[in-house]
Amino acid sequence: MGAPWGMAHSVSQGVVNNPERLLLSLFQDEADYEQQLGQNQPTARFYAWIQHDASISPGNSGGPLVSMDGEIVGINTRGNSSGGDMAFAIPAPVAATIVADLIREGTVPRSFFGFGVRSLKRSGFDRGVLVSSVIRESPAALAGLEAGDRIIAIDGEAVTVAEPEQVPPFLRAMTERRIGSPMAVTLSRDGLERKAKLVSTTYPPDLGHDLEVKAWGVTFTELTPNVARSRYLNRDVGLLVTGVLPGKRVATAHPPWLVGDVVHAIDGKPVGSRVDMQALDLDNGGAAPRRVVEIERNGAQLLSVLDAKPVRDEDKKLRELPKAWIGIATQPITATTAALIGGPATGGYRITRVYDGAPAAKAGVQVGDVLTALAGSAVPVSGDIGDEPLQQRIREALLDEPLQLDLWRAGKLIQLGVAPLAAPAPVSSLKSRTIDWLDLGVRNIGFYDRVARSIAADSKGVIVDNVASGGLAGLAHLATGDVILRVDGEVVPDVDRFEQLTDRKSRRAGTPLSFLVLRGSRTRLLYLDAEWEMGR
Repeated sequence: MGAPWGMAHSVSQGVVNNPERLLLSLFQDEADYEQQLGQNQPTARFYAWIQHDASISPGNSGGPLVSMDGEIVGINTRGNSSGGDMAFAIPAPVAATIVADLIREGTVPRSFFGFGVRSLKRSGFDRGVLVSSVIRESPAALAGLEAGDRIIAIDGEAVTVAEPEQVPPFLRAMTERRIGSPMAVTLSRDGLERKAKLVSTTYPPDLGHDLEVKAWGVTFTELTPNVARSRYLNRDVGLLVTGVLPGKRVATAHPPWLVGDVVHAIDGKPVGSRVDMQALDLDNGGAAPRRVVEIERNGAQLLSVLDAKPVRDEDKKLRELPKAWIGIATQPITATTAALIGGPATGGYRITRVYDGAPAAKAGVQVGDVLTALAGSAVPVSGDIGDEPLQQRIREALLDEPLQLDLWRAGKLIQLGVAPLAAPAPVSSLKSRTIDWLDLGVRNIGFYDRVARSIAADSKGVIVDNVASGGLAGLAHLATGDVILRVDGEVVPDVDRFEQLTDRKSRRAGTPLSFLVLRGSRTRLLYLDAEWEMGR
């Protein structure tokens, strides 16, 4: 049962092919049974999968595998990405134990002894379990265990792990022992038996907490001993950089940050957790205009300097000098083409569009006219693609000064005077805002936006410039190119008002955020239930 590809209330049917499946082929060693969701993200360490052939697709993960008697027997987790009817579920007893721990404790307490094992398969031994690895400074290392030892008894009871499928339950039994409890083991090494006593500690997390500093454009994960060990780091306290947003502060720092860098200190203050970062109030920029950050990169200890003061997007816009504009679009016409349509012998630029209300429209310029000269000077045609020579001549004209156009219309040459105005602002210079908590970028509507979308001159709104995948705006189904007309029923005149209407601190918890947007030729009403985000 689940929601394949996001389609809810779906059921598929099959049979269990193997109730204890390790994801190993004939060409892999049994130590490879543990799967990785990503670096330092192991899964299936403490259980074997239930293999079945009911159809599983993205979206089924987390849904129950149910018997014909209505009993939950597993939690569907993965299908076969290469096709075929193979799917895998976590056994229900394993999941039930974890759920009970989470409800009772808020976490899953596990004992840690610090050694890995493999079965006796192909080893020639008939009793015990083989120690395959020992982590430095772990309880196992302190007790003297070594890779290659064979554990033959635990607390006086014989132990045998004969097949690879028995490894996960053995490891799970180790973790379910009470934290801090002793464990007496009998070892066989070089044909001799010896005893050792291990005292468990709390199982260390494979990954730390994730955190984000939106104002800096960076995401981190807290270092753990496991992460530090796998990356050969000198220290196991710090923040591992997992994402850098182009153009933001860390991407423009000196030197810029890279994914894989480890941050150890900011302005001389050690950092290694979410609490440390929250104390620095980085999202609000803090009091310091600049930050000096100590980072570790490939074993080298670097200092990086970045500006921590929030900078509005529009402050970065380049202000262009006003250029002349008469409001036409044209198509170059060569002499050959002109002869075929009864145009001027020299060719010219055929008017393909006259913008409403533009100087050319007021002067009487019409679609189909062929422009041959400006201010008495011919404008050369260099081909049948592109009208840049003409547009450049227009931009160089004086604002509000009459500009004479020589036009060929219906077989005759006519002359019209046009008073150029300042060209509409290009998209790159329009005022914009980034709403960090929504992962949303918006900008004001420009002249060419209104032309392209037939937006009336008196219509208000802002245009969605970018939406981060998985961000809150994305969850509300806002899309790049949408025109946001209203927020919570109030008209949005510009990006400044939009920023005020979406201010997180001023919103009342429990109230959804509504957007009336224009997408294509239709309006849509979208809602964002951000109560959990407000509470956070």
